Amino acid sequence: MNETIESAADQFAKEGKAFLDQGEKDQAKASFSRALAADPKHEYALSALGTIAIQDGRADDAIRYFTRLVNANPQSADMMIALGMAYETANDFKTASDCFHKALKLDGSQLIALMLYGMTQMEMGQVDHGAQLISRAFEADPDLPLIGRSKATPIILRGRIQYAEAALHSYLTKRHKKSVKKTAERFEGADLSRIENAVWLHALIEKLPYKDSRQRPWLFYLPGVKPKMVFERSRFRWAPEVEFLIPALRDEVLGAIDILRDAPTGASAKIGLAAEGEGMVRDKWRTLHLHRNASPMDEVLAQFPVAKKLLDTAAVARLRGKPVEAYLSLVQAHGRIPKHCAPVNSHITIHVPISIPDGAVLRVGGDELAYHESKLLAFDESFEHELENKSDEDCIYLAFTVWHPSLSEAERAAVEASFVARQNWMDERVTTV
Repeated sequence: MNETIESAADQFAKEGKAFLDQGEKDQAKASFSRALAADPKHEYALSALGTIAIQDGRADDAIRYFTRLVNANPQSADMMIALGMAYETANDFKTASDCFHKALKLDGSQLIALMLYGMTQMEMGQVDHGAQLISRAFEADPDLPLIGRSKATPIILRGRIQYAEAALHSYLTKRHKKSVKKTAERFEGADLSRIENAVWLHALIEKLPYKDSRQRPWLFYLPGVKPKMVFERSRFRWAPEVEFLIPALRDEVLGAIDILRDAPTGASAKIGLAAEGEGMVRDKWRTLHLHRNASPMDEVLAQFPVAKKLLDTAAVARLRGKPVEAYLSLVQAHGRIPKHCAPVNSHITIHVPISIPDGAVLRVGGDELAYHESKLLAFDESFEHELENKSDEDCIYLAFTVWHPSLSEAERAAVEASFVARQNWMDERVTTV
């Protein structure tokens, strides 16, 4: 008898799903209701009816359906999340928040629950706390924004992800403008409009209209900075002094080549390398950092004193007084660094050639750039770029970051203040829920 009941309920549920797929919501509701009549505990029918009720704004019905599911599955984080969304539809953010919190206690890896918990905290006035939770969810899964735009994602979840993105973007933008305003007080009369209008891309729903399709920084974008791929060495007063050190740098690095060859691979989520070619990167590209994320690698610096002197000579971009980034790079024979874009356009990159064989090709924005022995190469890495070593020898260079030449002292200070404020906020975020 039970098998007959279950079979009928499943059939009605299957019929309801087919109607849903065809966009026939009323007929789907009728079929799911028949499934519940045949089996009052049919989980798919309860979930489908609850989801439809949320879409229709019938919060009480949604709460009733999902409460039955939670009672039947008290250890299910997914069911608890669904119930939370039902209470959220009723604008009962306190109960919704409790549901999302319970879901996280049941399964701490539920990033959707973390995001939704943050949203309800913001709705209840705990704006900073909520933004911290949302940012943690997006940081843990950078694909969440893509999920929020995918038509394959259920519409009730898609809308919530997009709402969370918008809320976080608005929050971060306000913090950015506040830090720029503080900098303006230090530089009376300075025009900081280009920095004030910067875009933190950590959470942004709309497609950003880059001024040049080849330039796609993915973290921090200054729309007011004119796109320019390559810069003349004459823009940098310190270039001759740095170039004078290149022969000594070459001797130093080639004399310690085994250290560089044993360095970690250059493949990194930080630069957003495409999936294709990652294996080749891991096998063929080595990077040895002297400075990373504004932190000095003291042991490495001690091994390469000429490189340290060169960086001290150049006007390296700094954060909290520390060089932002500098590293030795080795692309082995027939290796390749796939196309990628740097995270910001407020800085540019200097390549110091150490050993560049014929057949090593650097492309920036689709254009090939030529290395010249003992001459610096300056370009904007926020343009799509790649390096391919077609030779049978290693391609070796030192790379470091400098400020974009068009930025004034006040603008640089404003960018640095925004980065410091953002990093401080991220460091102080809650780590538990």
